[in-house]
Amino acid sequence: MRQLPRFRALAVLLLLAIPALAQRDLGTIVGTVTDPQGGAIAGARITITEDATGLNYETTTNPSGEFIRPALKSGTYTITAEAKGFRRVAQKNVVLVGGDRVGVPISLPVGDVSQSVEVTAEAPVLQTESTTLGQDLNTKAVSDLPLGGQRVFTYLARLSPGVLKSEPGARDEVGGGFSANGVRSNGQNNFLLNGVDNNVNVIDFLNQTAFVVGPSVEAIGEMRILTNGYNAEYGRGAGGVVNVNLKSGTNELHGVLYDILQNEKLNANRWEYNKAGRKRGPVKQNQFGAGAGFPIIKNRLFMFGDYQGTRIRSSGGAVQNLGYGGFYNIPTPAMTKGDFSTLLGPVVGTNAVGGAIAKGSIYDPFSNTTVNGQLHRTQFPGNIIPASRWDPATAKMMALFPAANQPITSGTYFTNSFATSTPGTQNTDQGDTRVDFRLSDKDSLFGSLSYSNLNKVNTPFLPGALDGTPFNAVTEEDLGRNAQMSYTRLWTNSIISETRVGFSRLVTSRVGANPDKDLFKEFGIGGYNPMTALNGGLPQMQFSGSTSYQQIGANDWLPSKEYSNVWDFIQNVAISRSSHALKFGAEYRIIKFPFFQVPYPHGEMNFNSNETAYPLKANARTGWRLVLRPATRWRPSCWAR
Repeated sequence: MRQLPRFRALAVLLLLAIPALAQRDLGTIVGTVTDPQGGAIAGARITITEDATGLNYETTTNPSGEFIRPALKSGTYTITAEAKGFRRVAQKNVVLVGGDRVGVPISLPVGDVSQSVEVTAEAPVLQTESTTLGQDLNTKAVSDLPLGGQRVFTYLARLSPGVLKSEPGARDEVGGGFSANGVRSNGQNNFLLNGVDNNVNVIDFLNQTAFVVGPSVEAIGEMRILTNGYNAEYGRGAGGVVNVNLKSGTNELHGVLYDILQNEKLNANRWEYNKAGRKRGPVKQNQFGAGAGFPIIKNRLFMFGDYQGTRIRSSGGAVQNLGYGGFYNIPTPAMTKGDFSTLLGPVVGTNAVGGAIAKGSIYDPFSNTTVNGQLHRTQFPGNIIPASRWDPATAKMMALFPAANQPITSGTYFTNSFATSTPGTQNTDQGDTRVDFRLSDKDSLFGSLSYSNLNKVNTPFLPGALDGTPFNAVTEEDLGRNAQMSYTRLWTNSIISETRVGFSRLVTSRVGANPDKDLFKEFGIGGYNPMTALNGGLPQMQFSGSTSYQQIGANDWLPSKEYSNVWDFIQNVAISRSSHALKFGAEYRIIKFPFFQVPYPHGEMNFNSNETAYPLKANARTGWRLVLRPATRWRPSCWAR
């Protein structure tokens, strides 16, 4: 206890901070005590008792019969008022929500103080000083309402006025992202855990949520969504505010044990699979866990803890960003050997020497000549690129392509030649611990720890070195942490302070399909050696033009690793004088988000079918491979050397 005076001295220094409203997860109960004729009763003794823990908070009414008690955590309270010459009255079922200020008027009947009146009906709870628009959800609502496929608490934000699902393509869409008041979802909402910063600050939300730690819904004691009119204490974003409070332990043991299973049996098949004649892929999700709250020292020390595990086995992207599936455009087996004869179509023009130009013709880019002032090229005989013109590295890549499995019509530039579905897995382990300790009648502490570990693995849709996976990558790891501690001090009946410090950390990373393989060396690609830690794979190769084939190689920007580290320091003080109530506060955040993300770590090669097209003088397109590009700008095609 020798350290307590030093701690109090530090708290006094923090009171000198710049004023700003700040008490986001704690609430205030106010009221007026009157006699049967409506006259104010000064000096009445007020006892505010939290029903679940038995903790008592005492104050007295001022000359106007008013009382105020800030810095109370959310819960259900009983308010007892007593004064000489009047019977004691106990008002039960006063529900306090974090961040709210509720008014409870009490009338004392004339009589002996040893006599009591117990009001068991729900108290009329009023927001006396707030124009905030939003939604308050208790434990039952959070647990019982629909929460999306993975039971993520943010889906409940859509119950609040002015809230819609996130915009299409938003990075946090899969994590229950939402748009409040028309602003973007990721980065524009403010997420708090027990009133402390819980926001992701990485540059592109690799973890696909805008919050660092998302507690299990069974661990949430209260959730508040604010969309308009909220105080300056929240700040940060132009959208909504989501404050989640963890459950606390109580004087009785309460617990939950659960296991929730979902599978594909009642799911519809994807339209791409119906078209390709493929069956619905397997989807299995198992979410299990337990939680318990209990007293360590009755009426003084309480603890709550929970664990949740989630195991998802998906295929073909049935669960968003888990597995790959659908149609992809790849060369036919004949094309992988240089035979593009099936592309030849009807005649669409004549060349410089009067010969026919057929749609789909492939021309030798090394055969450029000038005839009658017009550039001219020679078509590969039979539209077949001879083996002598193949680069050895290209030949090795072509040999890896699977066979196209969808119908292809000759003489056309086909698309969607390959249908496939690959598996994806996601394992998440997470938990929370909260401890509340009443040190004395004037001092109390609470602290919490939360963590979440997510590991995701996707199987590429092309085999081996071809890879071709987009930025969603093959493996992803998201590690979230949140720790905080709060100290509340009752200096006098009219001065209360709260000092809080929190730290949140997110480490998120993505890695491609062949991180440890030196494929440049294996395939004989010279001129550049990208092989460093986790940076194996082929260069990203993209193909555009008449037939746009699926990209191959390792994707740009991978590997990626990003951090979000936030220290959050909060100081609150509440002062009541006569009929006036003042709240002051300050918050200071130290935000750091270092990252490793290189645009083209493996190099990039871009190819266009224009490079093997017939060069025209006209700036127009007369056929599927007749292109406007001048001959002086050609580059060798990926198919020819």
